[in-house]
Amino acid sequence: MEGHSAIVTDYERLIVQKSGGIGWLILNRPEAGNAFDALMLDELEHAWADLEADPDVRVIVNTANGRRSAPAWTSYRWRATGTPCASTPGGPGTPS
Repeated sequence: MEGHSAIVTDYERLIVQKSGGIGWLILNRPEAGNAFDALMLDELEHAWADLEADPDVRVIVNTANGRRSAPAWTSYRWRATGTPCASTPGGPGTPS
């Protein structure tokens, strides 16, 4: 695979690419500020495991599409409690 780009398309919330020893995990929910939801977290777990198991991938880079991203603690808090917190796009206290 070295030197070739492969795009893994089995995801709704992520874009996963492999190229030249680099695994790219791109959050692809810009309309929601790339806030994590249950589906994205499940996809991230699977994509990380897949990239980690690939001997051609030497580094994994995380990035996001769009101009903004939700803070990581917000997303993890949402997963832990099942309730969006105030700074999560669409969460309590945010403008509609």
